[in-house]
Amino acid sequence: MGLVGLCSAVLLLSLIALSSAAGSDAPRGVAVGFVFDPKAKCEPPCKHGGVCIRNNTCFCSKGYEGETCQYGY
Repeated sequence: MGLVGLCSAVLLLSLIALSSAAGSDAPRGVAVGFVFDPKAKCEPPCKHGGVCIRNNTCFCSKGYEGETCQYGY
């Protein structure tokens, strides 16, 4: 599995964990509408473990926000 595949798998598992932890009313196993482009480029790059999901769009890890996940909360 290449780096892109590994990043995709980690992102998918993170999203599953986040949706489960949030107490969603959606039944388990139902896919949430989410677009992830494995070839996306973010300039400047995402910070603090954020993942570039679309061109210049970061998905921030828990505890961070901002265009490049630069702000902790």
